[in-house]
Amino acid sequence: MRLARRVPAVALPIALAGALACSDDGDPTFRRAAGFYNLTQIDGRTPPVALQTAEGTIFVTRGTMQLHDDGRFAMGIEQNFAGGVRPAAWTLVQGRYALRGGDSAMTVTLEPPDSRVLAATLAGKQATVPMFGARLLFERP
Repeated sequence: MRLARRVPAVALPIALAGALACSDDGDPTFRRAAGFYNLTQIDGRTPPVALQTAEGTIFVTRGTMQLHDDGRFAMGIEQNFAGGVRPAAWTLVQGRYALRGGDSAMTVTLEPPDSRVLAATLAGKQATVPMFGARLLFERP
């Protein structure tokens, strides 16, 4: 199963900006969560972290996520494949998120063709999202 599209590393900032450029004043429910988050832990370990996926072993080296104040999100994860079979690449995932349960429970819905719904959490300046069979912890500065 293909999780998301891969984009060259130089294209990520442009892709994130383009994906999230249009916005109105935003929903007050989302304003508390909106912002940039940096990947700080993967299953409790500091990146880079090796993970087993359907495509083989990958090394997740860094990542970023933006929650927008209108319910959209974009996440970019830089990964290298074991053995140097393929060059480093960014996986870009986009979609929508929803908050519930006093803003601590977050549902992340990926864009088609994947369209999976992921149960994530939001606590203060931290967001935890399940990806690659692991729990990714993002923190807002």
